[in-house]
Amino acid sequence: MIFTKITFFVDINIDIAEVSISLDQVDIINVNVWDKAIVTFDAYPSIDVVAKVSNINTTPTSTSWVVTYAVKLILNDSSF
Repeated sequence: MIFTKITFFVDINIDIAEVSISLDQVDIINVNVWDKAIVTFDAYPSIDVVAKVSNINTTPTSTSWVVTYAVKLILNDSSF
């Protein structure tokens, strides 16, 4: 399991409880579709939301020599 602090969400889709995050190239090699994830929100730090990786974009984004990949997570609505 990869532990990474995401300071912002690229996209939030409330209709299907999906969030998009960015993972750097070091962490992405350890992530697979349908892997379990735990999502926490700064506004609710005591609540852990269970999620699963639904998509990993294979096209990297590079900003200031940092390579990242977009990852979509589907939140388990029974977690909140």
